[in-house]
Amino acid sequence: MKTFVTLALLSVVTTISAAEWKPTDIHPKVFQMIDCWLSDTISPVITEINLDAVRSNRNQFDYDLVKKESKWVTFRKDREMLRFSVLSSTNDEYTVLYQENGGGSLTTQRVIQFAISPRSVKVDGNNVTTTVLHLTSISIPK
Repeated sequence: MKTFVTLALLSVVTTISAAEWKPTDIHPKVFQMIDCWLSDTISPVITEINLDAVRSNRNQFDYDLVKKESKWVTFRKDREMLRFSVLSSTNDEYTVLYQENGGGSLTTQRVIQFAISPRSVKVDGNNVTTTVLHLTSISIPK
């Protein structure tokens, strides 16, 4: 009699603590989600983002297309370019210059300040601790 064992690998999620996150680990698309579209008027749109989900959701946040180029962390896909550079950091608070170009001649930029910290959230009725980016400021550089 032969016994067959079937293993199903659903997903392996590597969660790191808030203290282990560095700003350069963040996908540039995270900053794109914070600001509104040029055709809209009220920003910020999103003020808190689950970084553990970003790290795990590879379809929406393809880290294979993220490159570190000199002082920039850059995401390029087709003609789109998103990038940021860390301007300053103090403990768990950071300031970045974020730039975005959809493929044309216009490149927009914002100065974004944020903190990285743990946050407890109920998922399917269970408390789960995640690492979040919490927006503290957004502005157009002068």
